[in-house]
Amino acid sequence: MPTLGTTLLSLGFVALLAAIALAIGTVLGSAGEDTRRRRAQCACGFGWLGCAALAACLILLVWCFLVGDHSIRYVVYYRSDSTSAMAWLYQVSGLWGGREGSLLLWGWLESAIGAFILTRAVRDGANRQLHGGTAALTLALAALFSIGVLVVPGSQLFAPLPSEYLDVEGNLTGQAALWGLSSLLEHWAMVVHPPLLFMGYAAMTIPAAYGAAALVAGDVRNRWVHCCLPWAIGGWLFLGAGIGMGAVWAYTVLGWGGFWGWDPVENASLLPWLAGVALVHSLGACDRRGLFPRWTVAVAFIALAFVMFAAFVTRSGIIGSVHAFDGDVASAWLFCLLMTVPPGLGLLGLWANCHRFGNTVSIESFVSKAALLYLNDVVVLGFAVLLAYLVLAPALPAPLPFAGRTFSADAYGAIARPLGVLYLGLVAMVPLVGWRCTSPGTCWRRVRGPLVLAALIFGLLLVNFCVNLLPAYDETLVSGGAAAESLLAGGPSWYYHGLAVAAFLVSSFLFATAVFSLVHLVRHGGGYGCSRLGPAGAAVAHGALALILVGLVGSTMYVSSKSAQLPYDESSNTAEGTVELGSWALAYEDSRTVIEANRTDLFSTAYFAVTENGVPRGIIAPSVQLIATTQQHQLHAAVVSAPLEDLFVTYQGVNTVDDRTVLMLDVSIHPLVASVWAGFALLMLGTLFALLGTMLRRNAGELGKPEAISGKLARSKMDDGEPSRSEASGGEPNGPETSGEGQEAFERGGSHVGN
Repeated sequence: MPTLGTTLLSLGFVALLAAIALAIGTVLGSAGEDTRRRRAQCACGFGWLGCAALAACLILLVWCFLVGDHSIRYVVYYRSDSTSAMAWLYQVSGLWGGREGSLLLWGWLESAIGAFILTRAVRDGANRQLHGGTAALTLALAALFSIGVLVVPGSQLFAPLPSEYLDVEGNLTGQAALWGLSSLLEHWAMVVHPPLLFMGYAAMTIPAAYGAAALVAGDVRNRWVHCCLPWAIGGWLFLGAGIGMGAVWAYTVLGWGGFWGWDPVENASLLPWLAGVALVHSLGACDRRGLFPRWTVAVAFIALAFVMFAAFVTRSGIIGSVHAFDGDVASAWLFCLLMTVPPGLGLLGLWANCHRFGNTVSIESFVSKAALLYLNDVVVLGFAVLLAYLVLAPALPAPLPFAGRTFSADAYGAIARPLGVLYLGLVAMVPLVGWRCTSPGTCWRRVRGPLVLAALIFGLLLVNFCVNLLPAYDETLVSGGAAAESLLAGGPSWYYHGLAVAAFLVSSFLFATAVFSLVHLVRHGGGYGCSRLGPAGAAVAHGALALILVGLVGSTMYVSSKSAQLPYDESSNTAEGTVELGSWALAYEDSRTVIEANRTDLFSTAYFAVTENGVPRGIIAPSVQLIATTQQHQLHAAVVSAPLEDLFVTYQGVNTVDDRTVLMLDVSIHPLVASVWAGFALLMLGTLFALLGTMLRRNAGELGKPEAISGKLARSKMDDGEPSRSEASGGEPNGPETSGEGQEAFERGGSHVGN
């Protein structure tokens, strides 16, 4: 098996190199059209051969994991001995449990995308230079990952297991018997979390490859934007889904009650998602209106840099994290170069060829969609750069600010909260203004409806804030301890509560504008044919962000918690008293200890009867897991969900405190956390709508066309209630285009960005 795996991996690397050379020859060669077409066809064949070889490597590893083949060291190191119904999935997830396997998966995804784009180059002769250059860069990235798996010293993917770790019967002995996938990773959300992120990373590299190919090809008609827009939206969708699955895993498995801890690896995965926000909006504006072509190319390279930064933080070992892989010098250099060299060369090439990408539409007013989109990009990318710096701060040399300092979750939260409120406030304003300039009268007509709905929503949120959140804050301060110190670290109470109220106000307005955008789209339409899916997806996504903001305020800023110790009599298996927190109460019922069939996992489970305001809510069963081979403890929380809050309970076993035997458990209440999960689901749904709309528009040949408005209005110089240039200069008005009906049609045509 090791020899077969190494042979397949080497074959894939060589085939990718051949495909890259032929693709470059197709793009830059001076041969005739027939010769270039044959080169493109050969490049396509080698590209698919490399993809198939890497796929065979993945299949070989999966087979070894499933059948328990111990001939490959990597398989032994990341095998799972779970006996649950999902054991086979946990065994497959060992494929991306380590650095080499995850690189192979990422490399295969890149090779598949590169081969697909090469196929388009063969099919589409008009854009062969653009597609061929993009495919060459994508396949080069896949080849780099493949060679990284092959040559990293001491950690080759298909290295054989040394014979001293096997007895005469082929069973594992010594240290190898203790190896295996961490039980923390044996959860359905963690099974899908890494592949989703890798698919997002792979797709997010494509816009930069198209941008670089556009620079080489001299693409001045933004064909590269039309080609890579679906890749950007799809990559952002997969990144968001991966981050969301990671949050679900953290909330249900880690036992601390949160879903985001500002861990360095969590931050690293957030960075390309933030860059993707700016990239998707920039590409959409450039496609629909020709806005900011140079800026859009730059954002594509910045997004690539953040993708490689995420891989660098996770795989270099330069930053300590429970999520990171072991440190490796070769991987650190590989991703450090990928993080700096390609984006740097791309930005340098953009600067040298900026005359080819002139801005076809300029910002004529700060009260316009163009200005708000550009400002949104600056805010979100500025936060991403700041976050990246804070993540790297512990490894920075002494002369730099904050060098050697590790920042707490409270510090990250203090920065992210006001910036998040500011950003979403700007997002809420985007649907209310036109692309060029919006008159006060037009702005008021658009804002008055959402203001009424926002006032109603804000009133409900404010009532919940006063009735539930404020008392929880005050109770936490009175109780003292680490939770109270965390609240005080967030600033004085007037600022803390004021920020929460401002977040509720912004989320109410954002949700209202999203609702009115959807209603307006249904009533009047917007664009032609399949292009209506884009604005609908954008509106749903913006409404989802409003829900997420509400959930973040409640579930991170107003958590109340309590540690309890119930006197326990082992002989009668009874515990005295109840645990009360807020409107919830827990009473001990029973406990059991079970040893799993693998003989290494011991589960100690306690059963509690739960009541809410005196009403029974059933029995919960938090447990603590002891892993015999490593002597590690893992907490499995029990969660009781209600519309406005979650009860989160972790059981830590039986202990002796002051000569008393007690049951130890932690109880916490997480307000509005359901809003986070609902918002996440809606965000994915809205992004999926936008992706489908973009793909349908591309298949229909509508990408790159302006908003669907009448011919006269498309030629008009008016926008959003402002007089045309001929009127402003004293000339004749533009006839029927100045009427209220024509103006409303124009506003409908330009009131959304089809993301």
